[in-house]
Amino acid sequence: MKRATTLFVFVAICSSFCSLADDSLGLYFGYPNPLSPPIDPTTTAGAATMVQAYLVYYNPTVSEIVGWEGWTGLSGTAQLYDTVIYYGGVNNRTPPEFAISYPEPIACSGGLMLMALWYFIWDMEPNCLFLSGVSNPSVEGTLPVLYLQGGEYLQATTYPFYEGSNVVARINGTWGSCDGATTLLPS
Repeated sequence: MKRATTLFVFVAICSSFCSLADDSLGLYFGYPNPLSPPIDPTTTAGAATMVQAYLVYYNPTVSEIVGWEGWTGLSGTAQLYDTVIYYGGVNNRTPPEFAISYPEPIACSGGLMLMALWYFIWDMEPNCLFLSGVSNPSVEGTLPVLYLQGGEYLQATTYPFYEGSNVVARINGTWGSCDGATTLLPS
């Protein structure tokens, strides 16, 4: 019976995290390994603390990218404090909007960690983190965009861990805390 329960728990967790759509972008806490299923996109934090998250590109359908664009929204009392963009990428926008270009194409295999983000947590209130497209996007739509060689673009999927919205990560609270949380697209 114990083995069956353990298997059920693994299958339940894997069904949430192992079936990422192709070209998925998500925010994850801790230090995820892009080649394995992502770790939990939820965390808890005390008041007046910093939390680090990672923007990860999973299940790429392309062999390399030359950049990406996206917006990281937040519903709650936390504040985006700092970001580090990997692979020598240069941001041509002002955070929380990003339009990243790389000096050389970046190979995509299984997954790719694109950026680290630090959030300052003011209190124990729930915070819901979103991914979206930028204002004046390169291609029509509200999803983040991956830049490909030759001026081509590919819309990424924001991996929703909460039904009916593009909430992709949560600090404190429960997923129910994200009910009614709305994202206003950057203007």
